[in-house]
Amino acid sequence: MLKHECSTLLAALIWAACLTPSALPALAQEREAPLIIAHRGSPCHFPEETLEGYRRAIEYGVDYIEMDVVSTKDGHLICRHDLTLDDSTDVAEHAEYAERKWTTILPGGREQSGFFACNFTLAEIRGLFAKQAIPFRNQASSHSFRVQTLPEVLQLAMNSTGAGRPVGVYIETKGPAFHSSIGLPLEARLVDALMAAGYGSVAAAPLILQSFEPQSLQNMSRELEARGLPGRANLIWLLDCTADVSDAQLDAFAKYGYGVGPEKSMVARLVPAPECARSEGDACSAVAPEQACTGRLTPAAAAAAAARSWGIVQSELVERAQARGLVVHPYTFRNEGRFMALDFDADPLAELSLFRALGVDGVFVDCPATAAEWLATQHAATPSWIGSVISSPGPRQAAAIASVSVLATLLAITLVWGVVILVRHRRRQRVKYQFFPSMFNTGDLTWYPPDYRRAVVDETGGGSRGEECGEDTPLPTSIMMTAIDSPPRIAEQERRADRANGGGT
Repeated sequence: MLKHECSTLLAALIWAACLTPSALPALAQEREAPLIIAHRGSPCHFPEETLEGYRRAIEYGVDYIEMDVVSTKDGHLICRHDLTLDDSTDVAEHAEYAERKWTTILPGGREQSGFFACNFTLAEIRGLFAKQAIPFRNQASSHSFRVQTLPEVLQLAMNSTGAGRPVGVYIETKGPAFHSSIGLPLEARLVDALMAAGYGSVAAAPLILQSFEPQSLQNMSRELEARGLPGRANLIWLLDCTADVSDAQLDAFAKYGYGVGPEKSMVARLVPAPECARSEGDACSAVAPEQACTGRLTPAAAAAAAARSWGIVQSELVERAQARGLVVHPYTFRNEGRFMALDFDADPLAELSLFRALGVDGVFVDCPATAAEWLATQHAATPSWIGSVISSPGPRQAAAIASVSVLATLLAITLVWGVVILVRHRRRQRVKYQFFPSMFNTGDLTWYPPDYRRAVVDETGGGSRGEECGEDTPLPTSIMMTAIDSPPRIAEQERRADRANGGGT
């Protein structure tokens, strides 16, 4: 019995020791590494949203591949980031389509011109080549790959397994209000494509749906529910940097949503800089070929970036969202210095490290190879996580302190349990007559059960000594110690009495 108890105690102590704060850095590394989301595949290597780009991203071990969907004239969903085909295909080089250029007013009031995908059939779009959309990137692979449909990309994801499950898909409905206004709503067709690809039956296939328009997210949620799959997809609300999201809006979205996807300058605020000026009306992430940067970090973030010490940096948006149970997946991390704040000196690894320290749960990256390199450096370096996290205020500090407190409590309980086991064993060893639970020792006098008391009286010869010992009278401890020294002796006394009674009858 003692051997078993000691083994149990030893195992418990080892388990508790392994979970003490000295082991927390490794656990924190695993828990805090944000998801890597391959933004449009791998556009730093290939034209965006092509099968080749998605394959490359999957090879680098990303968690999700991200795609945008627009509708063709005949109702097919293709993977294109923009409503127009101008920047990402060679459509402008096709003279036969010159008359297709169109100018319209989008639901938000903005005017847009170009070759809209909704004015082309799928067969016509199949004849186009994808091209590198960012002009200052390598154009060598332009005009080599075709435009892909959503079902083709979904099939690639389903057939690409990592960690025992398909790679996740992260799908954005592009301009859903616009598509609805022209009679080509996206949501029902998107859910149809997901069901046809097997996402209704393969629960292990990770699925996230995203949109800048909450109404589209609600529509997709209703479509899934109508097919008996409520909650099958996580919903992400994308935020443009010009958006001013209130606590009330976050509260409302948290009732059915999974997280927010803000433009990264909403997480690490930027200060306008003359050398980073952009045209009025440009998107926050827009960078012209002649532009050098996106801005400068706020003073606190800039100081932390310069010192490579992220403990003093906080993000108000991250804290607000995570306080409501929402994850935060900012976009877009690119390798070119002009897409970064000047403070990072064109170092994408430094930028990713800052955002990790800010507590983001995932990052949209254009170059999965760089993200894989960054993750490798993060896992290789195991600094004093406890010191850096506990010293930095905010929810992460509270979580770290709570974790340490819980583990310390478990260790204390384990130690107390072990002490109790050992004390109980020693007590059993010391109790010589275990079958007399009524014995109570008060020093020189001891109370015994009646049978035991009679045995003691008989052993001492009865007479006047025994008469002194009434049924409720304690016997001197010395009588028991000298007269009765073992349970077998009592048993022998009982056997003698039985034989005497039997012989008499």
